[in-house]
Amino acid sequence: MLSTSNRIHTLGLAPLFLRIGLGTLTVIHGWSRVSNPAAVMSIWQELRLPGPAVLGPGIEIAEFCAGILLVVGLMTRFSGLFLALAILVETLATKAPFTHVGGWALEWLSFWMALALVLLGPGFASLDGLLRRHR
Repeated sequence: MLSTSNRIHTLGLAPLFLRIGLGTLTVIHGWSRVSNPAAVMSIWQELRLPGPAVLGPGIEIAEFCAGILLVVGLMTRFSGLFLALAILVETLATKAPFTHVGGWALEWLSFWMALALVLLGPGFASLDGLLRRHR
């Protein structure tokens, strides 16, 4: 059985693991989109989403940056909320009506990981935590 201080320390690692997992996933998947804005514009046009030339690449760049922010633990709650909303909207726009089994499982998991980070915050092993301790 863990002592209270060990339990607190162990629980403090949970946000770190979530941040690294979701942030890395977002950066890896986002790089192909960020490095090819023409493909993003094409997808947005095909789905008839507004502002394919500006909003499409802009949102993808913001998602990519949010992933980087999560990995380092900076603006964690904001980045988590942004990603949760972006994942939800993108999934509804591109994967509805969810008929393909497993076709949206990664998005579903990512959505809940992002929401967990909104509630948990960055944890102590983060730039947010470091800045908070130095204030």
